[in-house]
Amino acid sequence: MLIEDASYKDRMTFVSGNPVPLKRGQLLASERALMEKWGWARQRVRTYLKHLEADGKITRVITQGMTLLTVCNYRKFQDRKNSDNPAGNQQVTHEQPTSNQAVTHEQPIIEEGKESKEGKERDDDARKNFDQKVVDAAGLFVGSCMQDLHLVTGWLEKGLDEGFILGEIGRVRSNKLAKSEEAPSSLRYYDSCFKSPPRQHKPSMQERIDAL
Repeated sequence: MLIEDASYKDRMTFVSGNPVPLKRGQLLASERALMEKWGWARQRVRTYLKHLEADGKITRVITQGMTLLTVCNYRKFQDRKNSDNPAGNQQVTHEQPTSNQAVTHEQPIIEEGKESKEGKERDDDARKNFDQKVVDAAGLFVGSCMQDLHLVTGWLEKGLDEGFILGEIGRVRSNKLAKSEEAPSSLRYYDSCFKSPPRQHKPSMQERIDAL
């Protein structure tokens, strides 16, 4: 369960505005966030993490009020998951062809699959970067928002512009703070901001005169 949430490459995240580097196979998570994600009681979460740590499957370090988890077998798991039977590929590549056509037929298939994989990785990177921007705009940290990131998918599927989403979150948060109110503590609060289509700006009389 932790492997799917671990960072798949070295990157930088933020906790309360402070940068925290994440290595490949690491994630930040609080007990509360894991309780909500897994639907478990706090004691069960603690017992599970202690069991994984005792088995040498993870390590835990407390940093800035959050738990930094490192999945010890992350690379081994990912390599096994992404392997595509290299012995079989070797046989296809070097097998004695019966005609020149057989050789030219195999190469485009391999390149097409490679390009498709690279394109998916770029899309995944772009989405992860945008998720991080949303979390930063809300003044939150990614560990507490993991169970709510599906809301961001919903906003984008509605056709909302990324700039509009970030601007609206920043506006709502700023208004709260300006009124000496607590800023929203989860992305669920902002979901109501995007239930209806964005309001169209109506130019004032002065703006209409200036436009002439």
